[in-house]
Amino acid sequence: MRYFLMNKDTEVLFFIPSKSNNFNIEIMGVYNENLVPRPIKYDDDIISWLLNRLRIINRDDLANTLNYHVDKLQVITELTNFISVTDTYWLQTENNQKHWSDISTYQNPLNTDIFRNHFEKAITTHGFGYVPFSYRYWHKQNGNISLYKTGYKESFVYAEYMTSQLGKYLDFDVVNYELITVDNTIVTVSPCICSEQTGMYSIKDIRGSISDIKELFNTDFGEPKHISQRKLIDMVLLDFLTLNIDRNTTNIGVLFNTDTNQLKGIAPLYDFNLSLMAGSNDDDLLCQSLYVGDFKKKYSKEIEQFKYILASDRQYIIHLLDKASHYTFSGKYADTANKVLKHQLSLAYSLL
Repeated sequence: MRYFLMNKDTEVLFFIPSKSNNFNIEIMGVYNENLVPRPIKYDDDIISWLLNRLRIINRDDLANTLNYHVDKLQVITELTNFISVTDTYWLQTENNQKHWSDISTYQNPLNTDIFRNHFEKAITTHGFGYVPFSYRYWHKQNGNISLYKTGYKESFVYAEYMTSQLGKYLDFDVVNYELITVDNTIVTVSPCICSEQTGMYSIKDIRGSISDIKELFNTDFGEPKHISQRKLIDMVLLDFLTLNIDRNTTNIGVLFNTDTNQLKGIAPLYDFNLSLMAGSNDDDLLCQSLYVGDFKKKYSKEIEQFKYILASDRQYIIHLLDKASHYTFSGKYADTANKVLKHQLSLAYSLL
């Protein structure tokens, strides 16, 4: 069975799964080298790329199935075509010819067999078993695709919302998160960053693993370097002020032209649900929590990153700190958020 990797209606490459000793994939031909997804450099990269696509649409059940039962590749392809909401790539078999207009997430309603409401457990077809409880799902209404997201703790949801509000107040390029209630559950709603013309890679997709975010300041992201550097400064500062220790190369986005695969610049900042000490007890806040275990290590790295951006653009940082010092969070969990912001501002000024 041959599988064709498509970009819209353009054939990019085709591969054949092999079941010799261990399952593997062999790329048999490349039709358009420029359009090969950046994470795919070798034959072995295809499986991890396909698994990631299932996780992007929040189908961990299918990803786990494919990871352990690779003989399910054909049926998962026929079910999902491995479509995503972050680009225009997809997969089809030689026996099932479709067109991009038939399956595009931007031109069609989201297929309920693929994009399900994951707030409730469900039993899938094809013997995949129970869907594990998930905390996010994609929804389309009036032609607009949005991400609905909740969390293990309600405070995670509020943290994401409050951090995005602070980012907007500081005039940073951030994804806007709003709060709504769905089935008596508080969730954030945010617009999809991508479109049929603009896709998104993660930094990990284009750079692989890096030891420090500071390495990114001299990377070419397809936009003037001073713009990329300013966006990175904003990101480091917002994470520092809100104690977001979860920033890594998988949640920093880079936009690209879906027709040419050329990079267009760093995407708006997103993913703030572990900021503002949302998962901590108030009694521990800024006492033991900052200085123990893994948190201590990540917090120390945040301080070093702040010192780095301070050295690179001191005047701009001071302007932003002064502006942030006039900001006050309001609403539920605001007390904790304000304590975090006050503590981090005090630390920042002490480092000037």
